[in-house]
Amino acid sequence: MDELNSAPTTPTVEIVTPAHNEADYLERCIRHLRELADSLPYETRITVVDSGSTDDTWLVARALADRYGINTLRVRRPGRGRAIRAAWRASDAAVLAYTDVDLSGDISSMPMMFDLVLSGRADLAIGSRISEGTRVSRRWSRTLMSRVYAEIVQWMAAPPFLDLQCGLKVVSGPAVRALLDDVENDDWFFDTELLLAAWQSGHRVVEVPLAWHERVRTTVRYTSTIAEDLSGLARLGARRIRAAAAGSHPGPAPDHAVLRRVAAHELIQSSLVALIAGPGAGGAVNRALPRGLRRSVGVLALAAGVGALANPGRRAAVPISDIVFTGLALGATQLTGRARWLPVALRLGSGAARVVSVAVWVVDEPAGQSGAVGVTGESAR
Repeated sequence: MDELNSAPTTPTVEIVTPAHNEADYLERCIRHLRELADSLPYETRITVVDSGSTDDTWLVARALADRYGINTLRVRRPGRGRAIRAAWRASDAAVLAYTDVDLSGDISSMPMMFDLVLSGRADLAIGSRISEGTRVSRRWSRTLMSRVYAEIVQWMAAPPFLDLQCGLKVVSGPAVRALLDDVENDDWFFDTELLLAAWQSGHRVVEVPLAWHERVRTTVRYTSTIAEDLSGLARLGARRIRAAAAGSHPGPAPDHAVLRRVAAHELIQSSLVALIAGPGAGGAVNRALPRGLRRSVGVLALAAGVGALANPGRRAAVPISDIVFTGLALGATQLTGRARWLPVALRLGSGAARVVSVAVWVVDEPAGQSGAVGVTGESAR
């Protein structure tokens, strides 16, 4: 059973920080959040959620509650999503937020995010480590993982935002509380599932570039988190397919303009691969090029894709997934000199899969529904 200690006042904003075995780092986090809350012009509550810790996190949180005037909530089982869900369900605040204990995301951006939601310009304001305007100090391996994951979601669903897993989010209380029953995951995939559900329900999602300085220590287990994310995406995709087959497309109607644009783009990419590397005309083109140049094409395309993925805060002129798929297709032919049907089949197959996936996922986006803002609040897109 959960344990809750709270004050009777009804705040405008409630900031939640989930904590699992964070006894050594919790006080620094709460001290900074208390300073932020005291600087805001409206009533702000801070809540620490101990999610199944096995160290002294709960004892530290209770001591900090007396010292800093915060609330505490104890959830017996671990899971970031479970902790956030429990706190947000119990809250009566108009605006809800959460930040990770390590404060890797610069919380000085939170007042602007609060204003976006309070003014009605956004239903969800999400921090981003990928969009233009970010300042990121992070291990290259984690940056690469974030970019790859963002590209998988973009390839699969084409949402109008990039960073689904950043640990700094501000949301409308009424809007999100209505969505929590539709979110099944209780751990790291919680963020992705919540954002996709909000977007598909027609809520405005605004991405805010952050300054991000990563803490070296992390409680994330890469292998299990990747498996959880991929299985979660597969589960959501299957749910969308079943809903479409039953004729009950959830949320707004499909955006046919987006679907036509994606289909045209994939057709052009497949045609280029067929022209350069396919049989017939592709063979003639290849014979006219030096062997070294031919074999460099695939390698360079793949290098461009990996380089773009590893470069935080920037987007390629074309989707990075297309660079990777085209590089694989060309590389298969140029490096082996055989099986010229393979690149064309690979590119056509990936293009058809993306069109089908986007047809299932993409929703109509009213003007101004989603987007990104710069650090000063001006539109960046």
